[in-house]
Amino acid sequence: MAKALVVSYGWRATFVALGVGSASLLALASLGAKRPPNMELQEPPRLRLLLRDSRFTWLYASMVFLSAGLFVPMIYLDDYLEAQNKTGGALLIGIIGASSVLGRLTLGAIGARVDLLRLYQSCVAALGASYIIWIFAGANYAVLVVFAVCMGTAYGGWIALSPAVTASLFGPIGLGGVLGALYTSAGIGGLVGPPLIGVMIDATSYQAAVGLAIALSGVSLTLLTVACKAPAPKISPEPTGETTDKRPDTPGASAWLVPATGGGMRLTRR
Repeated sequence: MAKALVVSYGWRATFVALGVGSASLLALASLGAKRPPNMELQEPPRLRLLLRDSRFTWLYASMVFLSAGLFVPMIYLDDYLEAQNKTGGALLIGIIGASSVLGRLTLGAIGARVDLLRLYQSCVAALGASYIIWIFAGANYAVLVVFAVCMGTAYGGWIALSPAVTASLFGPIGLGGVLGALYTSAGIGGLVGPPLIGVMIDATSYQAAVGLAIALSGVSLTLLTVACKAPAPKISPEPTGETTDKRPDTPGASAWLVPATGGGMRLTRR
């Protein structure tokens, strides 16, 4: 659909139409949104505390590397087919999108019944492994369709399970703020990855560039595994301001036994 709009009306008008349509749907969806219960009691964790959490750091780095190779098919798959004197790149990208929706629905539901972290790691592994199909596909369009289905399904699962994994690691309180900080990683990866892949395509070949995307996914999976195994940081209890010399309210008493600092009890007089 997007390609047809670009051909008919140009890319500027297409971007405006897609933006207006997306904003309209978002406004319509917001009408049914409800405020979570006890919203005033939920305080999101501060960013400096997240940065001290090794699980957040490893997970953030994992998303940066995965996002660096994630958008390669969306950007270069059509050019790849044109280099093979083939057409149908827009259809393959559409298949990736449709498979992504299917992956979000099915894998998101499965995530509630199986080991969530294992399934999430499997999606990242499958995402990287799907690029191997692209390398060996050549100009075979049917094999490229298989690649698009596998890649889209794994991508959809990764997107659907990311909030649940984040809640599992950091808790549901302030989840929106944690996800907001975490999703900036996708912006960094998407900013750096595609230009780097493009330079590599010009300097070498599509196969070498796709191989780089596989390597980036492998690094992402390794970092994700470390994040899932990293221990939660120890939180020191805040001082309450109370002293151990608190005297019980006993009318008429002139002395009390209170806990001593070094252990045991001591006598305190009025």
